[in-house]
Formats: sequence, C-alpha cells, structure tokens
Amino acid sequence: TREAEGKQRIDQELGEWADGERKRRREQLESEFEETLKAERLRLEDELERKKLELDNDIKTKVAKHRKDIQQQFEEEKDQVFQELQSAHDKQVRDERTRLQQELRTQKGLIASEVTEFGDHITQLESRNEELRKRATELEGLLEEARAWQRDSASNAEADRAHTQLEDAQAVQAKT
Repeated sequence: TREAEGKQRIDQELGEWADGERKRRREQLESEFEETLKAERLRLEDELERKKLELDNDIKTKVAKHRKDIQQQFEEEKDQVFQELQSAHDKQVRDERTRLQQELRTQKGLIASEVTEFGDHITQLESRNEELRKRATELEGLLEEARAWQRDSASNAEADRAHTQLEDAQAVQAKT
C-alpha cells in the first residue's frame, strides 16, 4: 500500500506536473499564437495599407491620364468646332460681300442712268431756256416796236395786243 500510495503520489505529482506542463505549454503556445497573430495582423495591415496606397496611386494615375485624354479630346473637338464656325463665318462674309458688291454695281448702274437722264433733262431745259430767251428778246423787240407804233399811232388796240403777248411770254418764262 505504501508502494501503491507512492505510486499514486508519483502518478499524482506526474499528473500535476503534466497538467502544469500542458498549462505552461498551452500558455506558451497561446502567447506565441497571439504574437504570431499580432505579427500577421500587422503584416496584413501594412500590406493592406501598401495596397491601398498602390491602388490610390494607380487610380490617381488613371484619373490623371483620363483627365488628360478628355482634355485633349475636348481641345480637338473645340478646335474642330471653332474651325467649322470660322468656315461658316467666312462663307457668310464672302456671301454678304458678293451680295453687297452686286448691289453696289446695280446702284452704280442706276445712278449712272439717272445722271445721264438728268444731264439730258438739263440739256433739254437749257435748250428750252435758250429758245425762251430768244422768244423773249423777240417779244421785247415787238413790244418796243409796239410802243413806238403806239406813240406814233393813235391805235390802242395794237399796243394792247403787243403788251398781252409780252406778258404771256414773261409768264411762260417765269414758269420754266
């Protein structure tokens, strides 16, 4: 029984030692696991942060490239639209210039025609004026003759006729 007690005590001490050893080993493993877990977490967080930075940089690069491409495309389209507008404007200017030149030629033709007609009319009026002056001179001569005849003769009828003709001639001359 002593032997059994000793064996039991040894078994008990061995069990306690084994339990303590298992507990110490488990605590050690848990501690190592926690350190490994912390290290892995830190590594993963660092890798995540690095990948975020890489992704941000990649996105920034792609956005910058896209922005540059869009800007270039905008500039090309702007230049094209400007050229189209400039061409349309130039065509409108040419068309308007052509229209105005044609209108000017027409106006010049009309003015030249009117000047010619006016010159012809002036010539006719001058000719008519000359005729009327000659007629007035003739009538003045007749009037002078009539006055002389009136003085010389007792006939008032002839003097009245000459005077009427002179007044008629003066009225015609005044109208023209």
